Amino acid sequence: MTRGGLHKFFEILIDICNQHTQTQCFIVGQNVLLKTCHWIENTSDTAAGIDLGGIGLLAETLLDALKENNSQVNTLVEDLRGATKRLKKEIAEE
Repeated sequence: MTRGGLHKFFEILIDICNQHTQTQCFIVGQNVLLKTCHWIENTSDTAAGIDLGGIGLLAETLLDALKENNSQVNTLVEDLRGATKRLKKEIAEE
């Protein structure tokens, strides 16, 4: 299953938000998109036997581009990633 549109979607968002604070804040303001990108970046590109063709890496790259030179967005992204890391650690300890 290929999702060529998803690749283009991520590539466009990465390009338009690169070092552009207003666009970064607008995208992050769409909280569902931020959480979805974080979920995708933590999902294996071969989950359930489906080759996602690098969508996870694109989601990670988008989150990194969103937080570039933007301390407010950086905090949001890092808080989200930190919460996931803590949850994974708790699960591993059980």
